[in-house]
Amino acid sequence: MELTGQIISAVQESRFLVGVTARMQMEERKVALWQIETGLTDGNIVEVPDSKPHPSILVDQVLLDGTLVVVSWSWLATSGRAKLVSVFFPDRERP
Repeated sequence: MELTGQIISAVQESRFLVGVTARMQMEERKVALWQIETGLTDGNIVEVPDSKPHPSILVDQVLLDGTLVVVSWSWLATSGRAKLVSVFFPDRERP
């Protein structure tokens, strides 16, 4: 769980970036960043250390309104920062 620990620490210390895709997904669905940050301590985390281009984690979490969301964070080792990659709602139909 070293990868998870690195990402959680980076987020708690505000050493993270929000990718364009994640920002657009959050805006479209009206999800606040703090809700996504909270999921790192409350959600179910699966590490994907071999993902490319950066090791990542997937977090299944439930928002305050009961909506399930899957969040992808990656670890940018060269800068010691985390990156919020995507915020996906598996229960919603795609257009």
